[in-house]
Amino acid sequence: MSISKMFSKSYDTLRSYPGLIVFALVLIILLNIIQLPLFLNIDTFYPSFEDMSVEYLFEQFGYFAFPESPPGGTPLNEGAFLEPQPGEEGDITENQTETMATAVIILGTTIFIFILSIFLAPAYLGIVRDAISEGKSPQASAFFAYGKKLFLKFLGFFLLLAVAIFLLSILFGLIAVILGGIFPAQVEFIGQLYHLFGFLLAFFLIFVEFELVEGSSMDKLTDAIGRSIRKVSKNKLKILTYVASFVAIGVLTILVGMVFNMLPMAISMFVIPLLYGLVTTFLLVSLYHAFYSLSNKEGEEVY
Repeated sequence: MSISKMFSKSYDTLRSYPGLIVFALVLIILLNIIQLPLFLNIDTFYPSFEDMSVEYLFEQFGYFAFPESPPGGTPLNEGAFLEPQPGEEGDITENQTETMATAVIILGTTIFIFILSIFLAPAYLGIVRDAISEGKSPQASAFFAYGKKLFLKFLGFFLLLAVAIFLLSILFGLIAVILGGIFPAQVEFIGQLYHLFGFLLAFFLIFVEFELVEGSSMDKLTDAIGRSIRKVSKNKLKILTYVASFVAIGVLTILVGMVFNMLPMAISMFVIPLLYGLVTTFLLVSLYHAFYSLSNKEGEEVY
């Protein structure tokens, strides 16, 4: 499937089933309400043009170019939460207690959203699957049914993913230390390669989630991972073209988001997440169409 056809099919699906956008917007609002206490500690929650760098772009691609499910959340500027602010005499120790309390809030919110996402991820993917494959309008009953049915499988997948990320972080850390000692001037470049690897890996992981939603109740997690590995390895070049197109859209959306970030906080804190959610919803539906094409199921698609 060509990139233009993939995007065209996504547009047709969202136009025919606007409920997918409605569900996405509800999830965005829900997730941002959960994160609202975090916004109260900062003047701006979105990095500005001054933060522009290659490493920064890779970090933001995770928000604006990766078609995740559920399409919610906010590209928070974590540094604004955790960086101690100097007191009247320039002594940051006056605010260390407040900084620690903020860190606890961030940790608690992150854990809660992680658990909630285990339910929401298959729930939203399920109604996307029903719209594309069976021509069914999104229904709350189907949404909750998919979330309940696939909760344990996605829990296992997310936990396995957490362990894998932890081990890979250690591995990349050791590699960075070794190569940094040999090529000290290239330390930043090594870090950028780590972000690039993570971004490419994310596209493989979303295919695993698609396989879990499409598979039968008797399928094992390892079966879905195996099918994803075969599918991605067989279509490496085509998937890389999809990734490149998503990156281009992500760059454009980041720039637009930075412009919106110049607006007052009361406006930008709502506009930017909506922009993010609409873009990632479109990309998620696009990639699901591509998934069907790569699975030789294109004829089964309704749109």
